[in-house]
Amino acid sequence: MATERPKFNIPKQELPGFKALARTAPESLQKLTEELSKQPPSLDVDRLAGPVARASGIEQSIVEELLPVLWRLTMVQRRLDLNAEDFVNSLAAGLGCLPDKDWDADDRNGWANVSDQLRNLLASDTAVTSSVKASELLEDQQLLLCKSRVITDMRAVFDDSAQSIKGILPYHTIVLRCHEGSNDRDIYVAIDLDDLVLLRQQLERAEQKEKVLRSALQSAGLTLLETSAKTDD
Repeated sequence: MATERPKFNIPKQELPGFKALARTAPESLQKLTEELSKQPPSLDVDRLAGPVARASGIEQSIVEELLPVLWRLTMVQRRLDLNAEDFVNSLAAGLGCLPDKDWDADDRNGWANVSDQLRNLLASDTAVTSSVKASELLEDQQLLLCKSRVITDMRAVFDDSAQSIKGILPYHTIVLRCHEGSNDRDIYVAIDLDDLVLLRQQLERAEQKEKVLRSALQSAGLTLLETSAKTDD
């Protein structure tokens, strides 16, 4: 017995991306697929736009509009573990249920024209596919650091009667803002001067080890993926 094709509920915030795909000429999407198959992966999708646009001859603004859409589609496809054929068919079924005011005749015709090329792109081994895989590996942790701060403070030590100050205790608090699933979580860690010195030594050692690893990997001709830079407040 044939199984019913799954149908996706299309979030309204994703419609501009689908409309951009529907406006794309099939030959442009084919060029995009060919060039993405040659490019190395990157954890920053914006870094792909320039090289892809120059090599493919597609206007950079179009590439910048399409790449985030393709990135999100690839992520969803992988999470649902669907092949490109079933995934695009399910997208088409979901889009087909939208009212004409949201998804008009031009959108429907455009989507039908690019569906084959979209299937081919999502089934190909491209920089987007590899980049999404790398992103998943990076995020496969309980906590991901997104911001950090070091707060320096002091506390007074009073006598038993609380009438006089016996001393001042300087200390520091490391504030780590982390992503935990879809939420943010702040972790506060109190440290003293000895901890600061030790932490600096450990960070410098880790930085040196990464330099050695990078040099060895570059000598081996392996592609190094750059993560987005994080800055302290």
